[in-house]
Amino acid sequence: MRLALCRSYVMAVVAGLLLVAAAKAGGDAAVSKASSLIQKDQRLIALVAHPTAKLKSIEYQSTTKLANGFQLNYRLNFVSAFGNPFYSTLGFEFDSDGNIRDITMVATSALVDPFSASDLALDALRDDILDNSPDIRNNRAAREYIERADAKGILVFLLKNTR
Repeated sequence: MRLALCRSYVMAVVAGLLLVAAAKAGGDAAVSKASSLIQKDQRLIALVAHPTAKLKSIEYQSTTKLANGFQLNYRLNFVSAFGNPFYSTLGFEFDSDGNIRDITMVATSALVDPFSASDLALDALRDDILDNSPDIRNNRAAREYIERADAKGILVFLLKNTR
């Protein structure tokens, strides 16, 4: 009888801890908001990260607590224009309210780092974009990203401003 009571008690404590952990993980509105942004805009993220590849899937990897925010790591699986599979794991940094701050490369198996090809394209097309796009030219932040050929900066800008 005593063993059965102990077992019941331990099971109740474990179940309670699991419920608290699930509520904490599932109830965090900022993390949910951030994850939704990544899921909703995964095609745009993939296009800017590796413009010549095809996104096959995206997989959540982990969450890291940061000062005044958190980072969500996602692995993006691609197939190159030559049919070779590769991945890039990106860290999406958010503030404590779930607003995106930055994107970093965590790991990649690609020959070209994420955003590098897009940076080169922006560099080559910079003058054309600025000359023919008054909306970009007149938006100081967007213009600065174009002038620096900063594709990742443009992506973060878009993710911040197109909700």
